[in-house]
Amino acid sequence: TAEIIVEADTEPVGQLDPMTSAEEIAYRYVKERVIPSCGLSDLAPFKSIDWENNGGTGVQPPDSTQGLISATVHDFENDGAPELLTVWSRGFSFYVDLYRIEADTCSLINSFKCCEYSEMSSVTPTILIQGNKVLVESYWMALPGMSRYGTLLSVYEVKDGNAEETLTIDSARYPGAEILSVNGEEYTTAEGEMDYAHADELLTQALQNAGVQYDAFNNGWGTEGMDILYGLNLIISDCMPVMSMEYTNDDLDLYIDDTCLRERLSGM
Repeated sequence: TAEIIVEADTEPVGQLDPMTSAEEIAYRYVKERVIPSCGLSDLAPFKSIDWENNGGTGVQPPDSTQGLISATVHDFENDGAPELLTVWSRGFSFYVDLYRIEADTCSLINSFKCCEYSEMSSVTPTILIQGNKVLVESYWMALPGMSRYGTLLSVYEVKDGNAEETLTIDSARYPGAEILSVNGEEYTTAEGEMDYAHADELLTQALQNAGVQYDAFNNGWGTEGMDILYGLNLIISDCMPVMSMEYTNDDLDLYIDDTCLRERLSGM
């Protein structure tokens, strides 16, 4: 699948640093307010696509996998006042919430529905932090039959105490058409007729304008045998992984928490 390939080191479980006062406030808020509100995902493998039903239909994840997946504390604006970021799921949707950490609680700054799928579609998201930005990339495909598929990249920037979406890239293949959309402006051609060098230029400029730092990208366009990889594949080393989704050998999906949330909560 198309994905952000993360080359950053993740923090080993069992080697967590002692919590700062801000982290203690944030994770206590997660434990006492966020989890009772949305639940805590058990991160167990589940089936997201029923391939035997009409050529493939989406399956809503079981209740046990729903709820909070990841949470981390990060100083987005490098001002000494870190924020709390949470990622949670409900039904077919994923949400990213950003909180301000206050004297003894947290207050919501903004909430984004960053990925959504249904019985007629499927997504595989990767979420990470880079500086004052949250990057969400998701490979998606339409069901049944995978007639449409591509990659959606959304960038959310934290600035002046607020958070807003600053970039949306959707690269997709439809029956008979190829589409690259950057912040709603579409570059569309017939299938196989896209100027891939020009598309690369548009992507490069969009990422630079948004301040996204990356090592390379391989969009897979025009490459024989790579249709399923259609879309943007970012390789990023300068980042903090938050959440991802993987396939198991049994064709099941698995949410991955890259923040060691459960280990942090167990020590409270």
